[in-house]
Amino acid sequence: MRDAPLLTKRRALQLALLAGIAAAFVFGGREQPARADGDCPEEASCSVLRPNVVIVLDYSTSMNLPMGLDDQTRWEASENALAELVAADSYFNANTRLSLLRFGHDPDPDSPGTSIAVDDSGLIDGQAIDLAWDDEQGVYLDCQGSALIQALAAAGPPAEGALEGIEGWTKGALDRVAAQIAQTKADHPDDGDQRPYAIIVLTDGAWTSPDGSATLSPAAEDPGITASALFEEQGVPSFVITVDGDAQAQAAADSLALAGGSVAALHTDTPASLEAAVAEAGDAAFAATGEPACVATTPRVMILLDASSSMLNIDGGATPGPQGETLWDQARDALAGDSSIMDVELADALRAGEVAYFGLAVFGHGQPEPGEQELLVQYNPCMIDNFAWALDPQTSCALPGCDDPWGGPPITWTFKDGALEDPPGFDVQTLSHMPRCEGSSFCAGSGTYTNLGLELIAANQAQYHLDGLSLGALHPTSATTPYLNILITDGLYAGYATDAQVQAPLAAMFDAGVVTRVIGFGDALGNSAAMQTLDDMAQWGSGGQFGHIQANNQAELEQALAQLMLELDYDPCCTLGCYDAPAMGTSNDDPDPVPMDDAAEDDSDSSIGPSTEDSGSSSNSDSDSDSDSEDTSDTETSTTSADAGDELDAEDELGSADELGDGESDTDLPQDDQDAEGCTCTATPARRGLPPSLLLLLALYALGARGGTQRGSWRRDFRRGREAKTPLYRAYCKFW
Repeated sequence: MRDAPLLTKRRALQLALLAGIAAAFVFGGREQPARADGDCPEEASCSVLRPNVVIVLDYSTSMNLPMGLDDQTRWEASENALAELVAADSYFNANTRLSLLRFGHDPDPDSPGTSIAVDDSGLIDGQAIDLAWDDEQGVYLDCQGSALIQALAAAGPPAEGALEGIEGWTKGALDRVAAQIAQTKADHPDDGDQRPYAIIVLTDGAWTSPDGSATLSPAAEDPGITASALFEEQGVPSFVITVDGDAQAQAAADSLALAGGSVAALHTDTPASLEAAVAEAGDAAFAATGEPACVATTPRVMILLDASSSMLNIDGGATPGPQGETLWDQARDALAGDSSIMDVELADALRAGEVAYFGLAVFGHGQPEPGEQELLVQYNPCMIDNFAWALDPQTSCALPGCDDPWGGPPITWTFKDGALEDPPGFDVQTLSHMPRCEGSSFCAGSGTYTNLGLELIAANQAQYHLDGLSLGALHPTSATTPYLNILITDGLYAGYATDAQVQAPLAAMFDAGVVTRVIGFGDALGNSAAMQTLDDMAQWGSGGQFGHIQANNQAELEQALAQLMLELDYDPCCTLGCYDAPAMGTSNDDPDPVPMDDAAEDDSDSSIGPSTEDSGSSSNSDSDSDSDSEDTSDTETSTTSADAGDELDAEDELGSADELGDGESDTDLPQDDQDAEGCTCTATPARRGLPPSLLLLLALYALGARGGTQRGSWRRDFRRGREAKTPLYRAYCKFW
């Protein structure tokens, strides 16, 4: 019984660690924004403390052996891989503090200050700290990538290339790291317990006794003892890589990684696989230390888009608009086109999509209950492609209800989930939506129940924030997580909702710290009554700080969105990897450069993972339940026509026949599974990436589910329809 608290604590620590590592899939893996040499963000401008990462490098003479069949030695391959990781323009170099410790053995453990006869690189008592996190005056040193590369070059190969003479006392190295961490904490009391630390170990052999005379003995010299203490007592994880190690070395490395909280080691046998593994370990180390806090401080922006039928009409609402001329098309383009809100350039050469999560919701009519309000996309990073697909009329146009999404009424839309449709095969739930287009001469059927949309996003934000506070949350939140709503509407709610019904959710969200900015979209909102209503909403949503912003056309809407993004309060040290690789919302089929043991895979099963549906509110209960089903026909639901009286009893103040029907609308059109033609939702190579460390999101789920789920079942969930390719995924699968 006394062991239970320790196991619970370790489980909690691993959940927290893996949640942070899973955030690497949020923040982009290797391909992070490059920075010029010496262009280091000032830590004072960051909302998180920069993590201190130490690289613990095996300096035994076996590192001079060739690596596999390559001409490079293990030492040369390690030197090159580390140089790539900490290059002067790398994100890792700019956003971590680096230390380098080389280790061998101690010829005389009982005598301090002992050197090794064949070594002239500075190993004393079995270790050498070539690079520290701070200087002798206790001042932290930033951007030390170049210094680390120079230190490796200065050390040269162990014993000048000899194959014997230096062994690998790994525990001595980790004991030295533990002392280094303790001293650094003592020298920097202002850090408190907030400064994160991480260890990356590269080794080619099993651990030895202090003097190197015995392998894997005595038990007291197991480095896992120190790694476990660092992880459990201080939350310092150890990530372990074997450099062309044999089976004994790999088993010892796996044991060390498990003790250090990272569950399993990465095993490599070529320079290329080593470089990939070092990069992935760097991602994991940074994610586990720097990124969880970054996620919590990243702004969340929710777009609430008017989906009333007037968004599909032109000429004052008298005519259905052609492609590109409707306010719906123009709003979609402003949100996800060439001048997307997420592409707005901010300071520091960053774009809005690199520093904020975006979500998307819509509102329309209130009947049939609960109404047309819908959360299309939950707050997530890199959502530009998801926005474009969800709002594309062609996405929701399928025979027999629709053959031309701009052809005018009657149209029966077929709504889909992009996480279940392939293409696009998004990794998060993405629901398509369109305003109703019923009647005969113009699109009608969806009113302006603004209050229902506001109530939806208010409930969703509250639940999302609460979920993010829980241990192991993929997208952590905190008391300081900033939120912003942007309401884009082309009409007024008069006749659909009262002032009190609209004011209540706006004021409640503002009281909870969420500001709502209001954009009036379209040239029909120029009269004084409309302007006053829009200003009222803007002031209710901002505590009287702001009026509404008027945008008469797409260009002005893009300017308004850009203005709001330029006012965004964000952390320049926390950036998302949305612009460097294939689309985040879709699977990455690049081959894995790191070979893994066949034993790490379960070839009997190739099923995909658990539902990636985000928490949040939705008005469509069928959509919510259907999202758990693999039968895509169940998730495609056609809109149904309301009685003409639903729209005739409330006329828009603008007189544009916004939601007015003529009573002639088709009902109960049969459904069809045909995909909308013309959907061009393929990922753009230069955009938004799903980095390798997504695999650790799966590990997080595995750790949380292990207590009540059989080993095979969660793996079947993970791999349904997609082959596991990343090495850490396989390592975790092998362990579990």
